[in-house]
Amino acid sequence: MTIETKIDNENQIRISTVTGKLTYEDMLSKLKEIYSDQELYDLPYSLWDIRQANVSSFTTKQIQKLAEFVAGNWGMEGSKKTAIVADKTFNFGLSRMYEKTLEFKTPSTTMVFHNYDEALAWIKKGTLPSSLPGETIIG
Repeated sequence: MTIETKIDNENQIRISTVTGKLTYEDMLSKLKEIYSDQELYDLPYSLWDIRQANVSSFTTKQIQKLAEFVAGNWGMEGSKKTAIVADKTFNFGLSRMYEKTLEFKTPSTTMVFHNYDEALAWIKKGTLPSSLPGETIIG
């Protein structure tokens, strides 16, 4: 399993691409890493691409715990947006469960998409202008 994170500085988006078998522990570890890195944490927009991931080991309880963790660490001011791209039926369904659980815990917005370009377009609709051009690759 790998999670590659890059920053689209121009649009202030953190893009994380997941490949391979993703576990609850892997995801929680990555989120803790993001929340402890001010450069990653401060970005108002996040896109998670899980099209190449296998999330079959997640339980409903783990999805709820992830939503609680995220709600307690990111997006409480209501200006944050997250898009999740999941083209496989199971991944999409699990992501929708996460989206709906998080909806009641934070004023920030999360949406799940089948299509990467649609997710990116949705994120960019609220993107703030930035003076930092280009991308930064992390990990």
